[in-house]
Parts: sequence; structure tokens; C-alpha cells
Amino acid sequence: MSRQMFAYIQEEASCTQELLTKRKSLAQPVIDRFLNRGVDRIFLFGAGSSRNAALIAQPFIEDILQVEATVCMPSRADTARRFSTEKSMLVLVSQGGYSTNTIDAAKQCGLDRRSIIAITENPSSPVAQEAGILIQLPWDSPEIVGAKTKGVTCSAVVLMLAALELALAKGKIQQARYESIIAAFETFVTNHSENVRRVVGWVADNADEMKNMPALLILAQGAYLGAGMECALKLLETIYRPVTAYEFEEYLHGVGNSIGANNNFLLALMPADSSAERMSRLVRFAEEKGSSCYTVLMNGDKPADQRQVSLISSGCDYVDSLNYLLPGQILSSDLSEVCGYNIDKNRFEDFASLMQTKA
Repeated sequence: MSRQMFAYIQEEASCTQELLTKRKSLAQPVIDRFLNRGVDRIFLFGAGSSRNAALIAQPFIEDILQVEATVCMPSRADTARRFSTEKSMLVLVSQGGYSTNTIDAAKQCGLDRRSIIAITENPSSPVAQEAGILIQLPWDSPEIVGAKTKGVTCSAVVLMLAALELALAKGKIQQARYESIIAAFETFVTNHSENVRRVVGWVADNADEMKNMPALLILAQGAYLGAGMECALKLLETIYRPVTAYEFEEYLHGVGNSIGANNNFLLALMPADSSAERMSRLVRFAEEKGSSCYTVLMNGDKPADQRQVSLISSGCDYVDSLNYLLPGQILSSDLSEVCGYNIDKNRFEDFASLMQTKA
């Protein structure tokens, strides 16, 4: 496996715990800025895995703050410029802090710098300099593997915790719900190592089959869609073959015609609600037609066969989206080695400078 990448995955629990411990102080500048002036809309800007971290946090933010949150590619800075007001919030998510398109978006958005929040590991980075509020990810040394893992998880955690603290301060939620969400984060931390162990075993059991897949379709729904998008990106970055994430209902409208070929592989991130039965029905149908299907469950039960892995739930769908990152992260770490790729270093060292994606 990619030793460095796997080490970062293992650090996700301790980093999340640190963020939980410091959540009041981390969120205080956000509360100071937006408690009395209010928030009418939130724009979340990020590229690649940073954008996916925003997608993971978006449904939680909208639920907890009762405000529309729009995830934008930095190239769509005009969206914030046209539709923001003096009460809007702009969040820049950039783990390293050098993404040129995110820097440009901050310059072009037209928002007061005091209403711009940067979430990054590097407080002296160009992205951090564009913001009036900085929330630093909880480590001093950069995550050097190109396919980011703990940075994605912690960026999503920071977004959710900052929204949670602001919601509590504004009276948007009751103390009981606040405490139940914090408890879910703590449960995520407690069970992280066991969930990692389960996914590692699942990958090992299926690696010989998975290494031959020419392409993979990932199905997700609701709060888990952002995690599905990130799983797809991780695999694209590390096993160098087509991987696409689809919202479950969208997949059924046309894309389902791909079922039946012997080279068709599906990974289903099973929802926790009543639609789980429907997704299970699709998996059974696809298998009957010759597809290779893998299922990730969140019920903690013993899986029915080796193509299934069951994780321990945090008790909260929004927080469980962090658990659903693990299959993509560990598949990237372990399957890349089985396929003969060294992902502890960038595949093309000069790509960022050639395409000017980093400042």
C-alpha cells in the first residue's frame, strides 16, 4: 500500500478530535463576524478534493443554519459577484492554499474581505491572505501525497463545526441537537480505526478482481453524494482509469443501460433511509446481468458476502459521510500498489507549473 497515504488516513481520527476540542475558538471569528449581521447566503469555493469537501459539508450547513449554501468551482466567481449581498459569506477551501483559481475567485467575487473565510493548512499561503478569517487545519507539515485524504476529511469537519457553532450562537438549534451532533463526531473518532480495519480487509478480499476493472461507477445519494464524488476522484488520481460518481436516481435514468457487460463494475454507497431497499434491488439486478457489484453499508452488521463491507455508524447521516470516504481512500492506497503504481509521489512533477494551477 501507499504507506504515506495510509498513514494520513489513520491520522484522520486524531485530527478530528483536535478540531472537536478546539471548535469554540476556531469558530469564534466566524461568530464575531456573522452573529449580529446575519447570513443570507453562503458560497463555498474549492477545486478538486477541496470542492468535494465542500460538497460533503453543504447539506449539513444548509440544514443547521437554514441558509442556502452554494458550492462553486472557482471559475464561477461571477456567481458570487452577481448574487451576493453584504450579508453573504464566502468560504475558500484550499488545503495547501496555493490553488490559483481559488485565489482568483477571491479577488473577483466582490465580497468584503472581512466576510471571506479561508480553510487551509498554510496560514501564510496566498489563499489565506485573501481572507479576513482563517481556520487552519490541525497540522504544521503539508500533506505531501498528491491524492489528499486527511485534508479532505478535516476540511469537511471544519466546515461543519464552524456552521454548528454559529447555528448554536444564533439560536438556530437547541442544545440537545447540538450535543447529539457532537456525540456523533466523537463516535466517528472512536470507531475510525475499526472502520479502517474493515475496509482494509474488504479491499484485500477483492483486490484480485478489482485490479482488472476497466472502469468503475460509484452510486451515492443524499448526504453521501459528496463522499461518492470524492471516492471517484481519489481513484482517478491513483489507479488511472475511468471512475464516475452518480447520484443514484440520476444513474437510473439512462446510465443504467451500462448494466450487463461483464466488464461493468459498480460500487454502491448504501443510503440509510428507505431508499436502501431500492438500491439493493439495483445491485441484485446488476449482478444477475453480469456486473461486478460492491456494497458499502453503514449498519455495523456482518456482511452477507466478501463484496460487501459494513461500517459502524456515527448515528448521524451527515457525519457518516466522513465514514463513506474510507472506501475510496483505502482503495486508492491499497489497490494502487496491487496495480503497480507508486502514489507517494506525484505522477507528473511539472504538471502544476505547466498548467499554472498552483501559485
